[in-house]
Amino acid sequence: MDKTTQGIIIFDGVCNLCNGAVNFILKYDQEERFIFTPMQSETGTRLLKEFGLDPSDTDTILLVSGGGSYVKSEAVFEIIKGLKGGWRLLSIFRFLPLSLRDGIYSMMAKHRYRVFGKRNKCMVPTEALKERFIT
Repeated sequence: MDKTTQGIIIFDGVCNLCNGAVNFILKYDQEERFIFTPMQSETGTRLLKEFGLDPSDTDTILLVSGGGSYVKSEAVFEIIKGLKGGWRLLSIFRFLPLSLRDGIYSMMAKHRYRVFGKRNKCMVPTEALKERFIT
């Protein structure tokens, strides 16, 4: 990561909801602060282990930033802080107790394949976006 990169987002590469979230972040991360790696990749698996997460548990998102890490709703709010536009206003919901926020996150994660579907393989970034992804 260079000094302008705010963090690495480790996401479930076969989840349609997660891929939609990555595309959303790419659209609103105009300063290219975030880079991405699917948790199914070698880098993603290594980072999950390094930060004490089970690589076989795909029900979370991990943001590695500034030497630390954020998971679930905390990762989402940290990512939102780095986006352009009115999306930062969603940070108002950070006042909710962490247990409630993570409970909502976990409920969505548990049902995401059934509601949004699942891919057979990880998304392949376009040539223009390859520099934003690591494997």
